Amino acid sequence: MPSSRIFTPPRMTDMLIPLFGRLYSKDDAAPSMIRVSTRCPVRKPKCPSVEPVLGYSFQPFVHDFHITVKDGKRRRHFRAYFKRHKKLPINPHLAIAGPLLIMRVDARGKVITMLWGPGDSQMADFAARSIENIISNFQAGGSLPLHVDFERTHSN
Repeated sequence: MPSSRIFTPPRMTDMLIPLFGRLYSKDDAAPSMIRVSTRCPVRKPKCPSVEPVLGYSFQPFVHDFHITVKDGKRRRHFRAYFKRHKKLPINPHLAIAGPLLIMRVDARGKVITMLWGPGDSQMADFAARSIENIISNFQAGGSLPLHVDFERTHSN
């Protein structure tokens, strides 16, 4: 089962840092880089607060899964965040309902990294196009994998 969670507000003891993500939203003419507030509890994994980015309307649950994109010898790891509800508006960038947020993660998929390197936005765009059928199937009532792998060829 993919990760599904309900928004929990940050605690006073949590440190908040802004990390970057790529947002595919109906409100933007093109996918855009945005800052996502991320809680950094002491001695615990970082937890991005994606709920304000994706919106609170309709349903509080956010679903996510790990994506690995292999480009030659290099592997890039991302985590996709999205919602599932009948009343979400159609995304103009992808064949899914509602916004999609993609953030960089480490190889274990646990720690969100802060920096986007050269070519990471293009790889995130490739990942978004690659997973749109998986998300669309899940939003229609199908299942969702925990992790998907894609290989990018030079023709993609």
